[in-house]
Amino acid sequence: MLEKEARTHLERMLLAIQRYRSIVSEDFLKESNNTGLGFIGLGFTKEFLAEQWPWIFGEKCPISAIQDVLDREEIAPMDFYNLMAILTHFMPEVKVYGECTFSHEFPVLDMKWMIGFDV
Repeated sequence: MLEKEARTHLERMLLAIQRYRSIVSEDFLKESNNTGLGFIGLGFTKEFLAEQWPWIFGEKCPISAIQDVLDREEIAPMDFYNLMAILTHFMPEVKVYGECTFSHEFPVLDMKWMIGFDV
């Protein structure tokens, strides 16, 4: 895999997480507003969302890590492997959402990425 391709995958991953977070939080707002109790009335606070979905809303959310990697001039192959492993193992719903939304297939994990990217 080329580094350029890895950067594209990470950019799509970042967008997929952000959009998925938006959809999930909108759904909770819609559902709670339909009951007439309001968002706070059902206990759907930011803390609740972070507790229920730590990889999407909580402290385990990789958005800042992805952004840090994308801000670098070069992407370290190990960083790319680790972020794709997180997406594959801990956020499969985001992976499926990203693939459907962007018509973009995320790669299957490959140990060769840890050695380096193709030139």
